[in-house]
Parts: sequence; structure tokens; C-alpha cells
Amino acid sequence: MTRPGIFGWSYPPGVTGREPEITGEWGPCECCGCDPADCLCPECPVCGEQGNPACYLVQGGEKNHNLEYNTEQLIGQCKMRIADMKENLRYEELALIQLTELFEQEKASAEQGQGGVGASGSEDGTSER
Repeated sequence: MTRPGIFGWSYPPGVTGREPEITGEWGPCECCGCDPADCLCPECPVCGEQGNPACYLVQGGEKNHNLEYNTEQLIGQCKMRIADMKENLRYEELALIQLTELFEQEKASAEQGQGGVGASGSEDGTSER
């Protein structure tokens, strides 16, 4: 921020103070999976919000605000779930690689230790009790 003006601190040129909205730091819409700026969700006739999952939830057998997901929203939700699954799969694959490398290191260390380690199991021949 720059020097104070009459109304307090002013932002430098190009900074609006609404960067999370602009940069998409809030993530995709929970109802349609789109960027919040490109949300496909209709405006709720009850509360006027757009993209609020609470407007769709069933409470006590009745729809909360009588909104139903349309086909585009269901497709977007499916794409979000697939993206989450792919990310989880990537983490699992990385964990598998790390565990495999650790296993190979331990195996190599044990094989190396059998030939160069004393009968007691330590390098200097003393026991580790």
C-alpha cells in the first residue's frame, strides 16, 4: 500500500483489495465447479445468492430454497470429484514411490550390513543393548 490519502491507505495501481475474488483463491463454485467469476448457477429466488449449496439441500424432506441442480451443474460437480480423485491418486503414487525407495535403501543397507557388520549386529562388533 502507498501513502495515506484523505480516506486512509490507498492501494497501488491495479490493486483493488478484492484479489481473492479476482485470482480465484476461493476455489471453484461448489455447485457447478466453475470459477466464481464464471459461475453457471442461477440466482436463488429466496435469498438472492448464486452458487450456495445450502439453497439446494434437502432439509426435513423439503428443498431448502426449491432449487434443483441442472445438468451443467451436475457435470461440473462430477468434474470436480474426478479432479479431487486424480489429486489424491497423485499423492498416493508419490507416497508409494517414497516407500519403495525407503524399502530399497533399507534392503541395500541390510545386505551391505550382513557382509561388513560384526556378528552382534553393529559395525564396531559391540552389542546394542
